[in-house]
Amino acid sequence: MKKAFKPALLDVKQTTIETWIQKLKALISDKEKQLLLQKEAEERRMQLIPFLKDAQTKGITLREMAEITGLSHATIGRWLNPEQYKRKPKRKKDYIEEAKELVAKAEKGELNA
Repeated sequence: MKKAFKPALLDVKQTTIETWIQKLKALISDKEKQLLLQKEAEERRMQLIPFLKDAQTKGITLREMAEITGLSHATIGRWLNPEQYKRKPKRKKDYIEEAKELVAKAEKGELNA
């Protein structure tokens, strides 16, 4: 069975279609530029990481590195210790277990008010 076509598309003028095509081409071009910039930033980051690790082993703090590079110390910390910053999203079950533990502590009077 054929899909029904949109009758409204028949009413569209050729100039409108050409405008849509130009907008789509511009959007594709912008997306390609954005991907290229992201790739370039990643290459620069990978170039910088060995020096940051070396500085960290020699006792330079994240804040000192941040002051030199202009990056935030939190960003540098994430780059140097990515495993530490990976978060596991909590599931509904985790919240329920956490609530049960709090209720149990409250019943025993272990919660500090």
